[in-house]
Amino acid sequence: MTVISSKGQVTIPKKYRDEIGLTPGSEVYFELKEGELVVKKEKTEFGDYRGYLGEGDTEKFMDEIRGRK
Repeated sequence: MTVISSKGQVTIPKKYRDEIGLTPGSEVYFELKEGELVVKKEKTEFGDYRGYLGEGDTEKFMDEIRGRK
């Protein structure tokens, strides 16, 4: 359980920060959904997409998408 400070601040428990990849500087937004407050991670950080295409050679990947095998 988390307690709201006098400034309206809360600490997001580490297990949840780790699970969705929240790090210092991460942006979140709030949404009211069916009477509950939902906190969501903003997907604007470049690091959020690291590994999205898998491991590999960037030059090889670029050649493949440009049709140069």
